Amino acid sequence: MGERTRAFLCIEPEPALRATLREWLESLRRLAPRLKWVQADAVHLTLKFLGEQPQEMLAELRNRLPGALSAKEHRTFYLELSGVGAFPNYRAPRVLWMDLAGETGRLHELWKTVEDLTVSLGFEPETRPFRPHLTLARIKDPGDFTLALAKNLSESDPPMGRWKVGFVTLMRSELRPGGPLYSPIATFPLYRV
Repeated sequence: MGERTRAFLCIEPEPALRATLREWLESLRRLAPRLKWVQADAVHLTLKFLGEQPQEMLAELRNRLPGALSAKEHRTFYLELSGVGAFPNYRAPRVLWMDLAGETGRLHELWKTVEDLTVSLGFEPETRPFRPHLTLARIKDPGDFTLALAKNLSESDPPMGRWKVGFVTLMRSELRPGGPLYSPIATFPLYRV
């Protein structure tokens, strides 16, 4: 059996927005240090988790994705941060996330293209509805979601920011004891007007 790579397709925030998120996440980390916080450099919007895949499937995806993403219907667009939420809810949180606004219709069209292409190439179809977000922290024990953190989230405004989405990244994910390590395999530009 050939080498396999754990991978996903994502949209990455621009560096300036990551810097804003870094400061804010550090302040939240102090309020709930037992949560598994995502490093600001690793924050991303997942379009499609691909799982552990053989190199041949990823190579075929790399060959086919540029044509699909550079079509005129996938022009660059803008997203913005718009608030904080928890999956499944704040009473029993497992994931703390940041919501997105902006040109979400274009984002859904992009997700649909990615989903259709990956399924046509033999990747597993997504069974859950697409809910675009940036994961901020994972919560193993809901009791670790402290009152101080909940109070801070309810009484203060999260950072706001807007960024231009101009490409999709194929990202490698290596699972490590200290958390996953992400490294880009390839980037695919959207259509530029």
